[in-house]
Formats: sequence, structure tokens, C-alpha cells
Amino acid sequence: MKKLIHISLLLGGMIPAVSFAQNDTISFAEPEKLGETVNSKAEESLPILSADGKSLYFARTFHHGNKGGKQSGQDIWMSTKDGSDYSDAENVEVLNDKRSNVVIGISKDGKRLYQLNQFPDEKETVPGISVSEKTTDSWATPTPVAIPELDVKSTFYSAFVSPYEDFILWSLPASDSTGNDLYVSISGDRGQSWSAPFAMGNVNSEFDEISPYFDAKNDLLFYSVNNNGDPFNYDIYYSKKLDESWTNWSSPVKAGNGINSSGFEAYFFVNEDGLAYFSSNRVDSLSNIYTSELIITEIEEEVEDTVEVEDDPVLIIETAAGTATNRELGSMTKEELTAATTKIRFVYFDFDHFDISRKYIEVLDDAAEILDKYPELTLVIEGHTDAVGTDAYNKQLSVNRANSAKEFMLINGVEPSRIEVEGYGESKPYASNYTAEGRAKNRRVELRFKED
Repeated sequence: MKKLIHISLLLGGMIPAVSFAQNDTISFAEPEKLGETVNSKAEESLPILSADGKSLYFARTFHHGNKGGKQSGQDIWMSTKDGSDYSDAENVEVLNDKRSNVVIGISKDGKRLYQLNQFPDEKETVPGISVSEKTTDSWATPTPVAIPELDVKSTFYSAFVSPYEDFILWSLPASDSTGNDLYVSISGDRGQSWSAPFAMGNVNSEFDEISPYFDAKNDLLFYSVNNNGDPFNYDIYYSKKLDESWTNWSSPVKAGNGINSSGFEAYFFVNEDGLAYFSSNRVDSLSNIYTSELIITEIEEEVEDTVEVEDDPVLIIETAAGTATNRELGSMTKEELTAATTKIRFVYFDFDHFDISRKYIEVLDDAAEILDKYPELTLVIEGHTDAVGTDAYNKQLSVNRANSAKEFMLINGVEPSRIEVEGYGESKPYASNYTAEGRAKNRRVELRFKED
């Protein structure tokens, strides 16, 4: 067998390198007001597009066609989108009553629709969120979603539920100011259970932050702030997510190119193709829905920098004798390698990636040495993911991660018949999916040796 190329790394060291630093420039197309099939003489707000791009849901206020009439609460309306055309909006009557009804999230598969508020009976409204399941041709009655420690101290709050049902963004009354701050709840089991809301760090200020939305494709948070405390002037800002903590963000930037006016702009939403929607009252006392385009331009420049190799354990070996992080794979006996209780964990991936980092090459090298030493053994490479994303997507991502390790070994001379690949997606977590640290540990590859 051809031996794998061995690359020695000094953990905790600094390696000088010349690389390309990529900076994204963010801009917006000139906003356009949607036509009369969507906008009316009443107020339109909270636009949200279904994942298939065909259904535009929004809230209407002060409209005679609402369930309770013009002076009742908000109703959910929907317009069908066909290319650049929008059908005449219709009241989604099955989801509305005389109270305020708004959509705050639609699952990726289109089978669940989330609403603000809970409705325990025909009259009472309770702060929180509800979910409706898709039936054959309609929506079922909304049921409450349990959020631990959710405490809404005022009548104004808002939320956005991720299409992957793995986080909820909140605008909630802050304990130390008169306005709202941004919070997030996390789910590691696709919305079956949620963490208590926690503050989102440096995007919060002494002013009022409302209408949060997160663009997962570009790691951008959009929300609105009342500038200088002016209750009639809310502008849309955006900030880049810098890590997986939900508390570390780039300095907020005010959206340009006409997105904001001297009035009220909020409830920004953008689909995967960059088509953006938001509410604005720039030409009226009541808000209408506008569209724009989010434009991301990548600029690469050659810079000299340093790459810091992390101090995290490269390899975690669990055997009947215990867990070790400083043991080399080559020191294991054949009995330990093939024992059912042995777990060999390594290769921790960046979010949504499956490329092998160079600091794990030594482990692959040692695995090849073991196969060379014991011809009767085969190697099973298992891929795993965290719980962010759909089951189908994570299943394929886990296979891609396992195949990355396999491909490296094949290129360097290991026989294909000696390696099997399995992908488990998110089904076998090693750590909690409720924390960034836990999710990072779950994005991994495990090795398992077996005797033919």
C-alpha cells in the first residue's frame, strides 16, 4: 500500500501564509412598490414568501375585508406569485378571526405555518406563537408552541421562525430600557422543543429593535431601529453573523440605496434568489409592501496573514478503559480497534462544509498504517452533522463528509474495497444541539474498524 503523505502540525502554533481575503459588499436595488393586487388603501405589512416562492403571505390592517371588519385586528392575506406577477390577494379565512393574525414563519416543506400569538379559546389571546399543520386543501386550527421562560411584558412584540424550524428570532421588551431588544430561541429537534429566549448581543442598543429576520444563505441579520428614539422613523439595518453563538455580530449597517426613508421601514424578508420584501409608509400614513433585490458582490484581494491552528483535540478515542484525547491511533491494539465499545471521533467541520482540514491528515495517515498492518481489517467512515437543516439535506451532507475522508485515503493508495462509507445526518448527536459548542462537536467524522 502506498503510504499517505504525512504532514506534521504544531498545535497552537502560528503558520504564516499568503491567502485571499474575501470581503462581501452588500447593496440593494432601487425599491419598487408592489401593485394593487397586493397593496390596497389599507395597511400591508409583515411580508413572507413560502419556500417554493409561490405564495406571498402578509398582514392587512384597517381593511373592510378582514374577518372582524375594518376596525378589528390584522388578518392574514395571500397572493400567488407567478414570475413577476401577483394574483389578487385573498383573505386566508381559515387562519383569521376578529383578533390579530399574522404569519411569522413557514416550514421549508410548506407543511407548517407559524403565527404570532396563541388562542386558547374564542376570546383570549396569549403572547407566544402557534403552528398550523397543512391539511389536504387548507390549514388546521393553530396549536400553541411551548417556549420556556418567554415573558412578554408589553403588547408589542414580534418574531420570525426559520424555515428549517431551528431558531426563532424575537423582538421583546427589554428589561433595562423602554424599547424592545432582539432575542433568539434555539431548537435542536426541528421545533419539537425550544430553548428559552436569550439576548442577541451587540446588535441591541438603547433604542427600539423590531422585526428581526435572518438570511441564512448570507449569514445576515436584518432588523429595524427607531433612529434617535423617534417613534415615527424606523430604518432597516443589517449585521453579519460572525460565529455560531448568535451573540457576536459585525457592526450594524444602515441599508442604503433608497431602502430607508424619513418614515417607517421594517419587516425585511429575502428569498434564496435575493428578492427582498419590506414594509414602508414613505408615500402614505399607512404602510405598503415594497420589493428590492439584495446584491452580494464578492471582492477578493491578496493579503498576507497568519493561520492559527486551534488547540482543540484533533482526536478523541473512547474505549472500555475510558476516554483519551492525547493518544495516537497507532498505539491502539487490534482488540481495541475492533471492539464494539470503541469510538474514534475526529474531523470537525465548519458549518455546512465537508472539506477536510489539514490538521486531520495525520489521523488519516495513521488509519492507513493500521489497514496496512492488519490486512484482515476494513474501515468504516461515518459522517455526522448538527441539527441545523432538513433531514434529507443533513443526510447527504454527512455522506459528503465521510466521502471526503475516503477520497483522501483513496488518492493516497488505500484500496477502495477496504473502506465503507455511512452517513447518519443528525440522527446520532455526540453533544447537545442547543449550543454552538455542542453543534460544532456534532459536525464530525468517526472511524470504525471491523474484521472481515
